[in-house]
Order: sequence, then structure tokens, then C-alpha cells
Amino acid sequence: PASVANCLDALARCVQSQGRLDEAAIIWGEVLEWRERAAGSGHPHYADALRSLAEVQQLQGDMAGAAAGLERAADALRQSLGPKHPEYAQAL
Repeated sequence: PASVANCLDALARCVQSQGRLDEAAIIWGEVLEWRERAAGSGHPHYADALRSLAEVQQLQGDMAGAAAGLERAADALRQSLGPKHPEYAQAL
């Protein structure tokens, strides 16, 4: 599952860089599913995918969706790294 997630991650980044945001959002959703299968929703890789999806949502003008995704990413980082980890602090 991790290798599938890695491939989809690269594809999502490529599609997003081309400005194909609707397609990128769909692929980021697939990355989330694969990351959750591979390591669970409390893993930093899952949080990274949430942040990437939130970035696309922000670019699309979906500020509420982006904010919710960033909150979920911060929760995942807190669970996996702890509240004193620098990466968690950056997510806040």
C-alpha cells in the first residue's frame, strides 16, 4: 500500500502543478485512503496528504474544507509525534 500511495502522491503533485485542481483533489483523496491503509490516520504521511489536499481546496476557494483538513492534519501529527514536536507546532 505504501508504494501505491507514493506513486499517487507523485501523480497528484504533477497534476496539481499543471493547475488541474479538481483532478488533483480526487487523487489526493486516493492518497489519503492508501496512507490510512498503510500506516493509519495518525501517521505523519497521512497528515502530509491531508495538508496537500487542504492546499488544493484553498486554491479552489474552499476555505472551510481547507481549514477542516488542516485541523485533521494537526490532530494526526499530535497523535503520532506528540504535542511538543516541532512539526506539530508548525501545523498549528
